[in-house]
Amino acid sequence: MPSVLITGSSSGFGLEIARMFLERGWRVVATMRTVREDLLPVSDHLSVLPLDVTDSASIARAVDMAGDIDVLVNNAGIGMANALEGVSMDAIRRVFETNSSPLTCLVGDRSYEAEITLELTGEAEAGILLFYNHRAFVGLGFTSTALKIFEYSEELPWARTPHDARKLRLRVSNIENVVTYHYSYDDGRTWIRHGTRMEVSGLHHNVFGGFLSLRIGLYVAGTGEARLSDFRYRANPSVAAESRA
Repeated sequence: MPSVLITGSSSGFGLEIARMFLERGWRVVATMRTVREDLLPVSDHLSVLPLDVTDSASIARAVDMAGDIDVLVNNAGIGMANALEGVSMDAIRRVFETNSSPLTCLVGDRSYEAEITLELTGEAEAGILLFYNHRAFVGLGFTSTALKIFEYSEELPWARTPHDARKLRLRVSNIENVVTYHYSYDDGRTWIRHGTRMEVSGLHHNVFGGFLSLRIGLYVAGTGEARLSDFRYRANPSVAAESRA
């Protein structure tokens, strides 16, 4: 039986998505900040778990309790019904970071590489990041017309590379805090190294606070969709092997 974990299942789209998957015979893990067992039909295929997507400890507990899943629907978000000038910067930051953070995973190795295949539809944009927070990230992304490089939370316009492709395999390597990007138009059979490399030893708590670390992140933006497939992670790749790629 396929399984799905849905964040923000207490109302709106999240609640309706959970109902839909239950009706189609999936195992459903419905998460919400305050658990309410009465919102969804009673089912042996349903688990309702507490989850605050802004709390890393809460995320870890939910992932552990959920077990193996096939699909993640990251629907959780918060709203703000007020004029922008009437809201504190802390409130704006909380809304922005909750609603627009990339999908990330923790990294436990000093050197590593990760790769993924991304396929775009419509006017979507997608890519792979090394993400500390919204003020501190680097990465490689693309649209159907160009490759993009991000350094310290901003795109580098001069490094944009025109192309014509809706499907790419991207790879990011972090070897002792030196980041290198590769991309492939043939599902990883041959790779092209991007000309821009970055040093990221300064992206840590002493500079940006938050007691965080660089995490591998995936982002999708724009009008359209992106299909993500075949994510791979490798710890401690050799420097010699990376330099020949």
